[in-house]
Amino acid sequence: MRYLIGVLCMTLLAGCAPVTKNTKIDINASEREKAIQKELALQQMLKRDVRANNVGLPILTANTAECGDKLGANIGAAIINNSKMEKEWHEPAKKLWGVTEKATVVAFYKNSAAEAAGLKVGDQITKINNKPLKDDLLQNPMAAVAKPYKTPAPIAFNVMRNNIQEIINITPAVACDYPIEVIAQDEVNAFADGSAIYLTNGMLRFAETDDELAVVIGHELAHNTMGHMKKKQGNQLLGTILGVLATVATGVDFTNLGAGMGASMYSQEFESEADYVGMYSTAKAGFAIENTPNFWRRMGVEHPSGISHGQTHPNTANRFLALEKTVQEIGDKRANNLPLKYDLKNANPTTDGVKTEEANPAPKATETKPVETTKTLNDNVGEKVEATSEAKAP
Repeated sequence: MRYLIGVLCMTLLAGCAPVTKNTKIDINASEREKAIQKELALQQMLKRDVRANNVGLPILTANTAECGDKLGANIGAAIINNSKMEKEWHEPAKKLWGVTEKATVVAFYKNSAAEAAGLKVGDQITKINNKPLKDDLLQNPMAAVAKPYKTPAPIAFNVMRNNIQEIINITPAVACDYPIEVIAQDEVNAFADGSAIYLTNGMLRFAETDDELAVVIGHELAHNTMGHMKKKQGNQLLGTILGVLATVATGVDFTNLGAGMGASMYSQEFESEADYVGMYSTAKAGFAIENTPNFWRRMGVEHPSGISHGQTHPNTANRFLALEKTVQEIGDKRANNLPLKYDLKNANPTTDGVKTEEANPAPKATETKPVETTKTLNDNVGEKVEATSEAKAP
């Protein structure tokens, strides 16, 4: 019996084998090609990071009044070290930009204060204001600058360049302290967690123009400045409490159900508020907003399921119409030389034709931990996003 089973397995395997000869690959040539592709991949990652921050930094600096004390110093440079990367990327990063375990400058963003002051790609920052960069500061060097950073002031950067120690004085810009990060996921998505703004590779590909990308970043900034993460956590806590009470009363566990229902409360309203406030944030940074509602038409074309129905977000038709009204509202204010300040009491119609309730004045943004969930919904304010092939939207 074992013999027959063995023969059958060998026959099946042979029947599925390729019929053409395999091309013989030289091992050394393969390793060289791997190195080339890794360098190309790193360059593409950096290119996306530079684009995201070239668009995002003007928004972060133009809207500091909305960010309360959540302000930080921004020198306009991409700085990395080995601890930010898996080991397989160390060698190509070193070859391209000289990256080591030190905080290494690898690129500058548009209108960079660091580049203007004389910092160069490959410089390794060892101290900021005489504070050595080690441990967590290697991951986030600008954390060495006291926060909130409200007034531009010169900061001393000790750098190692060609084995020579130099001191470069840089006056960083004051910006909302919500770093913009690009994550290696292909779904069209962006999200905020109360501490940062995240864009996927898929979103950077989908946003064809910088004006479109600016609307996405402005939307995510609004989630943070309007305190949506904190409100979402409060709603989740309320849902959990109600779930516990229902569990005690019925003997059936409703805890997780209550938490989930609480977390999803006002989800569409939060998204519509972020659309509305975010458009103002984008306009104040000088981006052209007149044609950006078409972003939602394109989103509807690419993902027809969102045209008529929305679960956590308004449908794309209503988002388009609401943003058109916001564009008109902003245009009217400009024409009448009025400040570009949103009016929460007259926010646009949102969730499938239902007008949002009146909102309270914007709270100060606070740094909070994201509410994690295993669901893969759009951005939905700080949800833990998992890599799937399903299309997402901000």
